[in-house]
Amino acid sequence: MTLSIDKETILKFDQTGPRYTSYPTAPEWSNDIKANQYIETLKKFDQTDKTLSLYAHIPFCETLCYFCACTMNVRKTEAKYGDEYLFYLEKELKLLSQHLTRRKTIRQLHWGGGTPSFLTEDQMVRLMHEIEKHFHVDRSGEVAVEVDPRRVTKKKVQTLRELGFNRISIGVQDFDSRVQKEVNRIQPFEMVKQFHQWCRDAGFISVNYDLIYGLPYQTPETFRKTIEQTLLLKPDRIALYSFAYLPWLKKHQG
Repeated sequence: MTLSIDKETILKFDQTGPRYTSYPTAPEWSNDIKANQYIETLKKFDQTDKTLSLYAHIPFCETLCYFCACTMNVRKTEAKYGDEYLFYLEKELKLLSQHLTRRKTIRQLHWGGGTPSFLTEDQMVRLMHEIEKHFHVDRSGEVAVEVDPRRVTKKKVQTLRELGFNRISIGVQDFDSRVQKEVNRIQPFEMVKQFHQWCRDAGFISVNYDLIYGLPYQTPETFRKTIEQTLLLKPDRIALYSFAYLPWLKKHQG
């Protein structure tokens, strides 16, 4: 199927805006909403048959990518960090669900980060089971997770699929070796290709790639090659972002 977009539509959206990786987007957040308003909104929602979208943020990475503008912390691969974080995440789930009289259905579930694959397999199982204690996860909806192909095993991919995840997203960014070295994220094409095959073998119905343009040492020619290599692997979705250069917020970008 060929998608046709007219000039009027292109011009309409040809403007800057907030990054849409979270909803509501960052400019919408404020301290104006108090706890009692939040609780009242939950109680009203409880009286409806509407479904939920739930996002769980796992803020850990083993190494720092210099382009990153996400909320994250660099930690060694030790289970204690995941265990401590899950303890507080579980408390948050309990605080939320106590204002709901029934297990509401989650139609869209997303684990992002950081790197959710920082968690051990047991911790992933623990988190999913904790979510399902309070909510019903509709496996026919979109159950998505972000993964770092440098830090994941075939067994961990299989575990994610067994937990019900059907969409998996990986940060490719760029395949050029010089660009990868400059942004401190070395993951050759063959590594991503192998990871991609693991996802297909496990039965994921959607494999998503993130690409970033505007990175150091990128040129139109090198990025064209990255796109060509990406298309060889036939991902189901491509999320294309511009490099968010924010050195006044993220000192490592300076």
